[in-house]
Amino acid sequence: MGMAAVLDDLLVALATTPAASVTGLHKRHGDREVLRGVELSLARGEVVALLGAPGSGKSTLLRCLAGVEPFDRGTFSLRGRPPPRPDAWRRSVGWVFQGLPLSPQLSLGQHLMRAPPLVGRADAAAQARELLARVGLAEMFGAPAGTLTAAQRQRVAIAHALATEPAVLLCDDLTDAGDLEQAGEVGAAARSLASDGLSLLLATHDPALARHADRVVILHEGRVQALGAPGELLDPQPRQPAWRRWLVPVVSTPAYLQPRT
Repeated sequence: MGMAAVLDDLLVALATTPAASVTGLHKRHGDREVLRGVELSLARGEVVALLGAPGSGKSTLLRCLAGVEPFDRGTFSLRGRPPPRPDAWRRSVGWVFQGLPLSPQLSLGQHLMRAPPLVGRADAAAQARELLARVGLAEMFGAPAGTLTAAQRQRVAIAHALATEPAVLLCDDLTDAGDLEQAGEVGAAARSLASDGLSLLLATHDPALARHADRVVILHEGRVQALGAPGELLDPQPRQPAWRRWLVPVVSTPAYLQPRT
């Protein structure tokens, strides 16, 4: 086999290897088994929504994947390999959660320049501008943080997490269920990042945000109950009430049913 063929095979393997995969993940908190054999994968440049009611295990799964909390058994791989040592793990897997503290008197640029990977860099300002551009806030480099909307604050939180140049971005409950404008802005930012090759896992209880994903994973009582396209799983007519009942009040509203733009 020639060198060109070998390189072609390697490129195909890289393209088909999941950016991240989870197999048989279990986690207990005391006597309660929070995660019960979770199976999940993310392709490069894919947005996956992890949808579930409060207490379903979404945040615990993200903490395990971010390396913040150990899991009891199972495997987690990045690009087909086990995660590296903890410091490299946290650079490869970014984590965004609701409520990033922002000082009202500082500008967005100043906040991002304080992200650990940018501190002390001669090009910190340029890098901060680029991060804001990636989440659609390029023109707000000098804007005071106190003037932001809720959706803009979440986009700044995403930009902050991107400073480590992760391959996978984990997002924990970034929107409030029922706020369609917020879900639209955050969802559009996620899709833009995915188009650049970033893989995103959006843990949420907000079906409106989940509509922006390529796939939806339903987590119920620590298990994956269903997986499919948003249009397949977010039908307002529940067919499996055991795990769909909590969805009905949101997905049955006229506002939610409006087509996504």
